Amino acid sequence: MTVAPPEAQHHGPSHTGSVVLNVGGEIGALVLHTSPDLLGVEVDIVGLSPGTVSTHALVRPRLLPHATTHAAVYPDLPAGQYRVVGVGSRHHEDVEIIGGRVAELDWYAATENQVSAETVTLA
Repeated sequence: MTVAPPEAQHHGPSHTGSVVLNVGGEIGALVLHTSPDLLGVEVDIVGLSPGTVSTHALVRPRLLPHATTHAAVYPDLPAGQYRVVGVGSRHHEDVEIIGGRVAELDWYAATENQVSAETVTLA
């Protein structure tokens, strides 16, 4: 876990349609949904497969038409296995990124039975 420097923590929320994902071919994306307590935290992911990368993303508020959620978005990841590095009481979680798809990981809770992953295919 990396706590973002103060200037990074002042990034405002993203608005509907303001996040661009670069998916296609062998490139996918990850949306890591979190609770508000991780606001301003940079969550690291580590590539576990050959050709994958390690990176981090800032948890920010995401303004939707009828709600505000909190998430870190990894917009362009080479396909393969990744590990979301644990933060506080949250466990490490592994997720598969598939080219041309967006994986979503609900990381609200500290217990494994409340964490779920889903991959969405973009039309």
